[in-house]
Amino acid sequence: MSKQLSFEEYQPSIHNKEIYLFADGIRLIENVAGLFRLADAMGVVKIFLSASKNAYNTSRLKKISRSTTDWVSAVWGISFEETLQHLPKNTSVLALEYTKESYPVAQLSEDLRDFPLVLILGSEVRGISKTVLNQADEQIYLPMYGKNSSMNVTMAAAMALYELTRET
Repeated sequence: MSKQLSFEEYQPSIHNKEIYLFADGIRLIENVAGLFRLADAMGVVKIFLSASKNAYNTSRLKKISRSTTDWVSAVWGISFEETLQHLPKNTSVLALEYTKESYPVAQLSEDLRDFPLVLILGSEVRGISKTVLNQADEQIYLPMYGKNSSMNVTMAAAMALYELTRET
């Protein structure tokens, strides 16, 4: 029978992909904390958040994120236009949003899978704002097979990041 690895025995996987996240109006502290944990787990370079850090209880955010807020690089209270100034010039801009123009993330072309890339994530209520959505190179979505048309932003980000980082 296999033995679960201890924290000291764990060795992280490594990928060579340069990925950034932009959180457009995400309000719930649980989702923000989840994005930090996810960014750590998936090797995201930096998270850009439109919300100010002052909008959250920082000790609760740290607890829910399992302290990943201490080492995952983040810029708070920044617009998407300002975010673009922080990214490499050749960054692909992908919006994770179900629209008439979006297509499944698995169908993303190889040239857009070349990194760096920024994945835009929308708010729990409105999704990605039209202003930000219009600046995306591509709009992608996760195929869903149930009656609901959306899922939790952190879960959706996890599934998209897995697809974007998996070795083909």
